[in-house]
Amino acid sequence: MKQRHPNVVNEAEVQGIPLPFEPKFKGEIKRLGAASGARALGCSLTEVPPGYCAFPKHAHLGNEEAIFVLSGSGELEIGADKVAVEPGDYITLLADKHKGHSLRNTGSESLRYLCVSTMKSPEVVVYPHSKKVGVLEMKGEERWVKMFREESDVDYLDGE
Repeated sequence: MKQRHPNVVNEAEVQGIPLPFEPKFKGEIKRLGAASGARALGCSLTEVPPGYCAFPKHAHLGNEEAIFVLSGSGELEIGADKVAVEPGDYITLLADKHKGHSLRNTGSESLRYLCVSTMKSPEVVVYPHSKKVGVLEMKGEERWVKMFREESDVDYLDGE
């Protein structure tokens, strides 16, 4: 299928990327934003099978995200709250280390949603369950990720 314009893409034209986190997490994403030439705004179509989350609970410190549920049903964990979500629900996920979030498919069919985010780089992501911190740098399709444990704190001048 020939693309109509460099900034217009149909989801059928975008290759799905299986998320490499099995067996605990499962899903596939299509990077619609990147495929349509976006630079400062990310948009992915995410599909998650029943019983799974695509990603562990995490909180962004620099980027905001939004989710629009297209089909299926799920349970959003946001901070200490758990909220049922269904098609038509729009969710804002603020950059806030106390508002970690994950979305689990609790239904019997695939959970499909659009995830839109600002694309500030570098980005810091906190994982509250595992006490990890991730530092990400994104340049186009190139990604650099470094993970740390929170308990590995060092003094600012350590090793200098």
